[in-house]
Amino acid sequence: PFPGQLRVGADARWTDGASHELGSYVAGVPTRDRQAGGRMRHAGLFAEGSWEGGSLLLSAGARIDRWTISNGFNREQVVGSGAVLRDQQFGGRSGWLPTGRLGAEIRIAPGLSLRGAGYAGWRLPTINELFRPFRLGQDVTGGNAGLKPERLAGAEAGLRARLGWLELDLTAFATRLRDPIANVTVGTGPGTFPDIGFIPAGGIARQRQNLTAINARGLEASASVSSGSWSAILSGSLTRARAKAEGATAGLNGLRPAQTPARAATLGLGWTEARTAANVQLRYVGPQYE
Repeated sequence: PFPGQLRVGADARWTDGASHELGSYVAGVPTRDRQAGGRMRHAGLFAEGSWEGGSLLLSAGARIDRWTISNGFNREQVVGSGAVLRDQQFGGRSGWLPTGRLGAEIRIAPGLSLRGAGYAGWRLPTINELFRPFRLGQDVTGGNAGLKPERLAGAEAGLRARLGWLELDLTAFATRLRDPIANVTVGTGPGTFPDIGFIPAGGIARQRQNLTAINARGLEASASVSSGSWSAILSGSLTRARAKAEGATAGLNGLRPAQTPARAATLGLGWTEARTAANVQLRYVGPQYE
């Protein structure tokens, strides 16, 4: 008999979305009516399996997806008169994207194991990122119907040790995200900008755009103990992530991505007895933008 397992399958997802917003308020009354949205489809085939022999465990998975983006639109009208200020229709796109993962774990001594993995992944831009602008005060961020899918390649290696009531885990990782989507400043008001509209004085015009890449590497570590009904865990991470940007997005080159802290840590304490459990957790997150 095969010393492992194998699974194959297929799945599909359909997403239709649109926003309907009132804006440009004057004396508390909206003067603009905007609708924006589109349609996304993707379907995929996948296979994954594992094999175990002695102290070695191997795992692998592969997937291929077909995606389509269509029916995108951005329409804006004057509330009182119904006059059309904007009526954009965006053409459809489609493509194929593969993903995969290969991993291995080997037990080198009782309670001690090494592991490693390499992987690839992707993310389609959302309907909001593609078609829908949004305003925050005087600042407006526009969608971008030409956004490319984000694609990820990465690798990691780790060590796990179990010493009675103590378990230790250490992981090092490195990833490269190609064509990451970011909010890029394209100008300041007053002025009118394509796909964004009019920006008043003091306002900032931004648009979702693909950067060249985001390179990240770091360490994750955890230590957990358990005794009877009690358990505790301490974990932390160090991450160095930097954007690589060129051309119109060059202003973001070398910067740490927004909402990506360089340091994070968690301390948790738990108690479980029969069907009752209680947990308390303290989290620390280093400085991050937004």
